[in-house]
Amino acid sequence: MLDIILHWGFAGPAILIAVGMAILVVGAEILLRGASQLAVVLKVPPLIVGLTIVAFSTNAPEIALSISAVLKGSTDFAIGIVVGSNICNIGLILGIAAILSPVAVCSSIIRREIPLMIAVSILVLPLAILGSVMPMSSFFSGQFEGVIFPWMGCLMLTLLLAYVGWTIYELRCHKENNEVYARELEESLQSNEQQAECKKKFWKGVLANLSLIAAGVGILVVGSELMVQGSVQVARMVGVSELFIGLTVLAVGTASPELIVVIVAAVKRKSDIAIGNIIGSNIFNVLGVLGITALFSGGSAAGGLQVSAQALFFDIPVMIVISLFCIVICITGRQVTRGEGVFLLLCYVAYVVALCLMAGR
Repeated sequence: MLDIILHWGFAGPAILIAVGMAILVVGAEILLRGASQLAVVLKVPPLIVGLTIVAFSTNAPEIALSISAVLKGSTDFAIGIVVGSNICNIGLILGIAAILSPVAVCSSIIRREIPLMIAVSILVLPLAILGSVMPMSSFFSGQFEGVIFPWMGCLMLTLLLAYVGWTIYELRCHKENNEVYARELEESLQSNEQQAECKKKFWKGVLANLSLIAAGVGILVVGSELMVQGSVQVARMVGVSELFIGLTVLAVGTASPELIVVIVAAVKRKSDIAIGNIIGSNIFNVLGVLGITALFSGGSAAGGLQVSAQALFFDIPVMIVISLFCIVICITGRQVTRGEGVFLLLCYVAYVVALCLMAGR
């Protein structure tokens, strides 16, 4: 059915993009509602939910498309999706969110999560360069290119697990220090039957909201797949490279769940989930999506995930620089103002214009 629609000239892909966007709006609303209610049931800050559950869930399209691209031998797609999505998350999505409503940033995310995002963004460069000079590197195409081997992917996934574990540990310490008295008081005033009933309601609430999150993720994957397929078809009709498609069309297409979730969160004044989703998504993109993709790249001609010269010397440095912009902006006043949102959006527009100029050479 999709193949038939895609052959309707420009009209077919346009229909897929429109339908995909509508589905994304519905999925984002369901996911955000489930995540917000889960934060209430678990008695955790919405920021934690945004950094973990929401951020990881909205990256489902990136994982599926990156693995599919690598298995088909299109490694430029995979690199473009990760790097392009991270640039898009800060430049386009955070910019739009701040323009709609200034995004407040708590001190903890400035001290921990944003520096971690910058660190993992920088990590991609030495890993790719190291892979290119190692004896096991089996290719050279006349220009300097990088390689991310499967064992490097394992390292990234290990760092991701450590980050999640660290976040949960910090949360538990916080809860123990600040809620121990309230918990003891509640237990002393409740009978055994009341405590059992509360636990029953607690698990019912957790399962119900996890079901909402799962349904939202499923809808987001379907919507983003339709939107990406339509967008890729349009880009190929124009005639551009795989890396260009990955950095622009696929990056924006797969980042559209984050865009919708953040816009909905910004409109509803849930800035903790908005900023947490963006930062958590960028961390997961590098450590999770790129790590998993590298694991599946062992059978490629390079013996790993090939990183083109353009990605190595232009796109990845842009990702690092815009991440540095993010921490500078967040430190000033502990919020992203509308003016700063316009600045981030203009940075993203300038980046896309630069890509278009390079593609036209």
